[in-house]
Amino acid sequence: MPIACLVPFVGKAFHIDDTLYIWTAQHILARPLDFFGFSANWYGFEMPMWHLNKNPPLASYYMALVGLVFGWSETALHIAFLIPAAGLSLGTYYLARRLCGRPQIAALVAVLSPVFLVSSSSVMTDTPMVALFVWAAALWLKGLEEDSPFNLFASSLLIACSALTKYFGMTLIPLLFVYSCARRRSLTGWVWFLLVPAALLAGYELLTYHLYGAGLVASAVLYEGTKRTLDAHIIVERTIIGLSFTGGCLASVAFFAPLLWARRWWAAAGVVVVILAAIAILVNCFGEFCLMESESVRWGIAAQLAMFVAAGLHVLVLACDDLSARRDAGALLLFLWIVGTLVFTTFVNWTTNGRTILPLAPAAAILVVRRLERVHELSETSWKMLELCPLIPAAAAALIVTWADHSLAECQRTAAREITADLKGYPHTVWFQGHWGFQHYMEAAGARSQSIRRTELKRGELVVVAVNNTNLDPPPESAARVVAKKTLMPFPYVATMDPHLGAGFYSDLWGPLPFAVGRASPEQYLLYVADPRP
Repeated sequence: MPIACLVPFVGKAFHIDDTLYIWTAQHILARPLDFFGFSANWYGFEMPMWHLNKNPPLASYYMALVGLVFGWSETALHIAFLIPAAGLSLGTYYLARRLCGRPQIAALVAVLSPVFLVSSSSVMTDTPMVALFVWAAALWLKGLEEDSPFNLFASSLLIACSALTKYFGMTLIPLLFVYSCARRRSLTGWVWFLLVPAALLAGYELLTYHLYGAGLVASAVLYEGTKRTLDAHIIVERTIIGLSFTGGCLASVAFFAPLLWARRWWAAAGVVVVILAAIAILVNCFGEFCLMESESVRWGIAAQLAMFVAAGLHVLVLACDDLSARRDAGALLLFLWIVGTLVFTTFVNWTTNGRTILPLAPAAAILVVRRLERVHELSETSWKMLELCPLIPAAAAALIVTWADHSLAECQRTAAREITADLKGYPHTVWFQGHWGFQHYMEAAGARSQSIRRTELKRGELVVVAVNNTNLDPPPESAARVVAKKTLMPFPYVATMDPHLGAGFYSDLWGPLPFAVGRASPEQYLLYVADPRP
């Protein structure tokens, strides 16, 4: 199923942080033991990669191997990343076998979520990390149940690999510790296996300190911990955003809600949505995005926000209900998995985004099946109907959102190629501002990334500015003037990164929704020519 859903997107343009991991992979081929030993302009000025990239390098080592053998094309890398996507699907299935009776439904609910398909259509670290995370959890449960040192040791190695793909993977150590204590109610030989990933991460910390003069695990932790200042208003704002991203990214869970709860709860759910819409309107501003525009409420966005927040609350309710009903180690594992991830992405991570919601997908999907099994006594035929009814709209929604993100990435690739083709042979330097995939394609065409600290432009030099991008500082009117504008239209009805619609799948700085239904904004690229005024 994941491969069938993702194959149409294997030609997707490099997007968002893909560029960072490609740079690292290409550097690894030249200096494999010094993975972050170079500098790059990502925030508008040159920085050492070890300081710039807050993720470990394991995924880039995988990408380097693929690039060495098959080349660096979009298709080659995306096909290679189908493997971790399939691994995540299978890992969810095998973990669900330990925790519920219909693991195939759990795997489908996870796969047919917007967050799974959008994340797995990139070449970033998130899907590989969660794939290793889920397999480590599955092997740990199997090893603990069967008293198998082999499975426990294999799990410990996968925990380390997950953490060395993305640091979030290290949260599996305390999670499995608590689960094991609840299941065994004693500290026995299993504890030693959890020291293996801890020791490997300590070794990585020492290695990076030796290479770069800073331990990168501690650096990443400190980076996250300094990004949040919380007061009552911000806590409410962050909670709404965190629940909105959870509900939207895991929309497949919401489609099962009518099968999970009796009809008497549906009216209550409608009242909750209305209340949440009122609260969102009272909060009004989420960062720079506001629901009030010219003293009128943007009711369409407010309604979407309320529904997504309600869907996010539904995931929390499933976790609490399961723990209350079962009171076993498996229920505790799923509860802590859900709550811990949500707290991290809402209050700890530097931004709330779909990528940090992805680890929730396997646990939330398993909770759906566990609730179905408790409230329905069904025949095999009835189970098949339950599988199909909610999964059809879930698949449609996830594929539409993935296509919207695909079209946004394509705009950046098309703009870079067409602009640089039009400027071929231009006698002066062509600079650009804007990062993500746009930077990859502009540099591939010979343009140069401008430092925002560079105060002077020489007469005749050009600066291309991607408006819907990050870390921008367009030239002042006294130094340059706009001579051309290129406009491209992404998918017009759904957006994943649109500040006008409040959609910010990759960062809530764009808005409180992971994606939004509405009239998407065109992508604009401004061309400045340096013309210093006396």
